[in-house]
Amino acid sequence: RQTGGGGEMGSLDGILGGGVDGTDNTVDRAGGKDQKDELRSLADARFTKADNINQVNPMTWIGKGMLNLAMNKMDQARFFFEQLTLKQCGEILPALIGMAAM
Repeated sequence: RQTGGGGEMGSLDGILGGGVDGTDNTVDRAGGKDQKDELRSLADARFTKADNINQVNPMTWIGKGMLNLAMNKMDQARFFFEQLTLKQCGEILPALIGMAAM
């Protein structure tokens, strides 16, 4: 778990269960896992809604790739980074970083 002022990933970690300051925001482990799953589902639903509004926005694809990367769904993450973002839009730094994280 990343702690400290880690920018985007620190914020994501804070939302998904661990505070940016290193404290655990969950009441218990089971409840924390349920909350993480619920927030991940909500994020996925919102990325899907964004994709329905604008199907060619590379930042939506990158966001979906990052979400899949966080959920250890490497094949889906690679699809969003490589097949959509990099092939359609060229070398976009967040997509390159996502590929490097795999």
